[in-house]
Order: sequence, then structure tokens, then C-alpha cells
Amino acid sequence: MPKFLHSQWIFSIVLSMLLYGLPFSARADGHVDVVQKVPGGTINWTQGVVEAMGLQAPVGKTSEEVSDPEQALTDALAAAREHLLQAVFSVRMESLRTVGDLAQEDEVVGAEIRKMVMQAPLIKQEFLSDGTVRATLALNLQGGFSQLVMPEDIRQIDAILAVSEEPKKTSETGPATADTADETVFTGLLVDARGLEIRPAMVFRIMDENGQEIYGPAFVSREFAVQKSMARFVTDPEAAQRRPQVLLHPLLVKGLRKTGPASTDIVISDADAARLQESSEHIAFLRKCQVLIVMDPLP
Repeated sequence: MPKFLHSQWIFSIVLSMLLYGLPFSARADGHVDVVQKVPGGTINWTQGVVEAMGLQAPVGKTSEEVSDPEQALTDALAAAREHLLQAVFSVRMESLRTVGDLAQEDEVVGAEIRKMVMQAPLIKQEFLSDGTVRATLALNLQGGFSQLVMPEDIRQIDAILAVSEEPKKTSETGPATADTADETVFTGLLVDARGLEIRPAMVFRIMDENGQEIYGPAFVSREFAVQKSMARFVTDPEAAQRRPQVLLHPLLVKGLRKTGPASTDIVISDADAARLQESSEHIAFLRKCQVLIVMDPLP
């Protein structure tokens, strides 16, 4: 590999680590990821990343006719950007809307999305022995992208002090009672939606059996929805143990069925809805989007 291309490859890997806040080797845990194949690339709903690849094949069969490596990489990157834009437009915003729909409705937003795609970092490049070059780009769905596309009805909510945010005090007259010791302070919501064939979306809702919204845009603060997304989707219940900030002591509920035109929303039992609402901590952890959805792998 030419020296300048090797240096660019190292820089791209380091950049991806800084952007995502994760070591590149974290991909080895991909068996729990919810990955959706879409035109142009893939959406990793666990990592919150859209990826797309571009390929530039050699123009001829002789060594003299093989493309210059630098130009081949440029062409592969151009193809990857086209594919990435197509994949980003396929991201489902809400039940009946995609990011592509939003871009068509608002030219300013559409232009900003295209700008983000043009600036998406190169996370992998391959130079094959036959002269083919493959380039992979990634766009993070959190941060600036979410701020741009999240609907306006997701607003900033001021912090609400819940029981879980108050320091636990020991009685001045003696040790905690058995009742106090057994009290569970929930730190997040874990929804088992396996078998329901739900489809991930950036904005979704959890309903009780009567159609009352238990979790949705009105419950989350925009700050946390932008930084973390409304929920993380995984295929392995054990993944909860790798997200201690959400699920040190999760409230576990079972999804009864999917709902909504695009199967993005989840219905839980009235009994589970009551358990959630009776928890004095639920206002705080829902506001902070401390929600994990366990679902089946996507086909």
C-alpha cells in the first residue's frame, strides 16, 4: 500500500474511534446488534450508525491499465457517499415517515443531510490484489444528525428529582430495615419484544392495552434523545449487563404485540404499564431515554 494511503487509513480508524467513543474492536460484540439491510448499506440500530460501501474495480486487466490507487480511492469514496445517502434516506423516523420523506418536505434539512453525508468519515478501506478498492463510510445517528431530524414535539424537559436521584440515607438510630434493604430502585426500562417482529425507528411509542401512551416523544427530553436516541435495540437480553448506566436494576416488561402502520410501536400489558407508572423513578429514567428493547434479529 502506498505510504500516503497507509497514513490516511490510520487516521480514519483513529477518527472513527473518537467520533463513536468506542474502541474499534467493540465491533466484535456485533452478535447482539440489530442490523437492518437497506438500499445502499446497513443501519446498525444498536450502535446508532449507518454504513455504506463504495467499490472501484480496475479499468483493465493489464498492470498498465489498472487505475492509479489514489484515483481509485477517490472514485470508491464517491460511490460510497452515494450509497450512504441512499441508506440514510431509508432510516425510519416514525411509523409513517423516513428521513428521505423529511428531506423532500424540507429543502434546508435535506441540504444539511447531504452535507453530513459528504463529511462522513472513512472507517475502512481495502486494496485488493487485483487493483479493486473498497471504501466504507459511516454516519452517526446521534448528535448533530438527531438534532436536525428529530421532530419538534420532542422538547427539552427540565430535570425532575426522582427517588432514584436522591442519596439513600441510613437511619440515624440504626441500620436499614429489611423492607428498606429489599426496596428496588429502577434505573431503566427493559422491554422484551422478541417474537413480535417489530421494526426499529428513531421515534416510537410504547402503549398499554387501551392505547394510552406509556413511553414516547412526550416523555423524553430532547437533550437525551439527541445524545443517546430514544432507545437502543439489541437481540440478546444479556446485552443489558453491558449497559449498566441503564440497567443496573431494570424494570422488565414483556411486549404483547406490535402496533402502528409500520410495526414500530409496542403494546405492553396494563399490569406492566401500572408497574412502570407506580415506580417513582420512571419519570427520570424515561426522560433520560434509559430504555433497551430486546428484539429478534432482522432478516
